Amino acid sequence: MQDYLIKTNSVFEIVVPERSAVLETKAIEFLPSGEEDLRPIIYAPGNWYIVSVAVGEKFPDELNDFIVANGSRNKGLNLPQGIIALSNVWAGMIIRS
Repeated sequence: MQDYLIKTNSVFEIVVPERSAVLETKAIEFLPSGEEDLRPIIYAPGNWYIVSVAVGEKFPDELNDFIVANGSRNKGLNLPQGIIALSNVWAGMIIRS
């Protein structure tokens, strides 16, 4: 699988090839450092999705302008500057900041 992190400023339907999937997620800019840190989680603005495309399938051209990170499932997805985590991940996915 090839995974793409995309960010949009509006909501629209995302259509992907067969054997591919879309997972809505939240991008996190800040996480409290422990029980004594009472600051809230800070989420990055925008609409964030992980689009996972099966090997041999073509990534939808209309989403190319929204890609902020990508990576193969076995090597990992590198997060863009300022994003420290994603709220949802799939089993077996590697996320790097």
